Amino acid sequence: QKEYVDIIKSSGFNLLHIVNDVLDLSKIEAGKLTVANRPFNLYDLFEKIEKMFSATISEKGLYYRYNIDEHIPQYVIGDPDRLQQVFINLISNAIKFTVDGGIDVSAGIVWTDEEQKYYKLSFTIRDSGVGIPKDKIATIFERFEQLEHGTQRQHGGTGLGLTIVKNLVERMGGSISV
Repeated sequence: QKEYVDIIKSSGFNLLHIVNDVLDLSKIEAGKLTVANRPFNLYDLFEKIEKMFSATISEKGLYYRYNIDEHIPQYVIGDPDRLQQVFINLISNAIKFTVDGGIDVSAGIVWTDEEQKYYKLSFTIRDSGVGIPKDKIATIFERFEQLEHGTQRQHGGTGLGLTIVKNLVERMGGSISV
C-alpha cells in the first residue's frame, strides 16, 4: 500500500510540475509575466538553492559546489523568484542527467559600471553528466524538445523547462547559451 501511495504522490507532483510549466509558458507568451526589480541577497539565494537539492544530490551520491565571485556585492537588484526558477530548472536537468561526479554553479561579473554601481552578472551551471549531442544543441531551447524520443525516454519531463528558462532569462535582460 505504501508503494502505491508513493507512486500516486510522485505522479501527482509530476502532473503539478507539467501544469505549472504550461501555465508559465502561457503567461510568457501572453505577455502577462511580470519581472520584479528589487534588492535581494544573492548569497542567501545560492544557499537556499543548495539546500533545496541537498537530499537529491546526496541520494545520487553527487557533489554540489557553488562559487560567487568575491567582487559581487551581497545584495543585487533583480527578480530573485524568477532567477530561482531558472536555477531550479537548470540544476534539476543537471541532476537528472548526471550519474557520477556532480554539479558546479557559479556567479561571475561580466562588466561593471562603478559610477552607477551597476553589475552585469553571469551564471554558469556545469555538470559531469552525459552531455548534449551536437545535433541537439541548436534546438535545446525549443518547446517540447527533449534529448530522448519514443519509448526510450527514461528521464521524463515535458520539454518545456529550457524554453521557460530561455524566456525568463530574456525577460530579465539576459541571454542563455550552451
